[in-house]
Amino acid sequence: MEKQYNIAGINLTDEEVFSLKEAFDNVEWVFFSNGFQFHKWMEGHGLPINMVITRGTFNSPNGYPLTQQLRKSSLFKAESAIILIVDEITDAMREKAIRHGITELFDAETSTSDALFRVKYLLENPVTKKVKSNEPVLEPYSIPWDKRLFDLFFAGMALLFLSPLFLLVGIAIRLESKGPIFYYSLRVTGYKVFRFYKFRSKFTGADAKLKDLAHFDRYKEEAEKKKEQEEEVVTEGFYGSNIKRYFDLFPKEQIKVFLHDDLRNDSEKVMRELFDFIGVDSDFKADLEREYNVSGKPKNKLMDTLIGSNSVLIKSVKAIAPGLIDALKEGAAQKVLTNLRKKNMERPDVDKAFKHKLFNEVYAQKVNLLEEVIGRDLTHWKNKYA
Repeated sequence: MEKQYNIAGINLTDEEVFSLKEAFDNVEWVFFSNGFQFHKWMEGHGLPINMVITRGTFNSPNGYPLTQQLRKSSLFKAESAIILIVDEITDAMREKAIRHGITELFDAETSTSDALFRVKYLLENPVTKKVKSNEPVLEPYSIPWDKRLFDLFFAGMALLFLSPLFLLVGIAIRLESKGPIFYYSLRVTGYKVFRFYKFRSKFTGADAKLKDLAHFDRYKEEAEKKKEQEEEVVTEGFYGSNIKRYFDLFPKEQIKVFLHDDLRNDSEKVMRELFDFIGVDSDFKADLEREYNVSGKPKNKLMDTLIGSNSVLIKSVKAIAPGLIDALKEGAAQKVLTNLRKKNMERPDVDKAFKHKLFNEVYAQKVNLLEEVIGRDLTHWKNKYA
């Protein structure tokens, strides 16, 4: 008869749950949204757990803090495996995982087949060696008896003196709406869940309606909007995909592509080619000294408020005398203003390791596509960021 195992899954995705259930016929699964729920469940059940698979950042409650609690618990077997799924594994994380008794780490680079193979191996070959940690284990905090006595005495006196007021509040609640006077919510201290009581200030069953009101959550809406904006910024850099649309719709002889490198290296040549391509006088000398829409982070916020692109001062003058601003744009005043704005801007350096990661994981294939579309060698881009 095939041996049966019990595995707990914590904060796993629907895809992970499906893959695990499909792969193992001899496993009894229990799933939880967080480590607190699992810890509470474990205290109320005598079911031995052979493995815990949990997802979260390393320092989150579903990460190594959960491992510390499990390894100290008498309800959790020492040979039971703990697998932590994180976004990315670092050397420091591996070292800390060993010290804290985490059996295995998975990340985005771990394929489903490799992960399932490793889970099966650890079930059939449990780790029996207990790893000793050099770091001190934090013992639960115990309140000193004198402070506990002080708290009980003064809390009791406060309840005694305020009891008439509490009685009136309780009567008012019952008269105003049906339902219990007190409301409790579950709170967590360490890995212990307790009930936190207070006077009920909302209608009965309000918690059950939270899902129905989720669309009113402005913080979630703001987070989703910010995510969309960030994705939009990233996709704007997909030059190959964006330019390819033009080549798919228009003849190649009607399209001329310049790189920023070209403009920076020989701006006059670029302008001549551009004027010639659109059929205007190629000998015309454009003003290339003035820079427009200089981006960056303002060094001085006060100066940016006064003369920046969203200047309160300039907007006020436009409202009073719109013709004056238009006249100044053509003169030396505009050049002075542009230079002041430029000097007040700075571009913070981006971490080289982050640039390397961003290029290789997001932009590398797009640069290859751009080479094919415009027929130019972009090795210098690859060497700079790869």
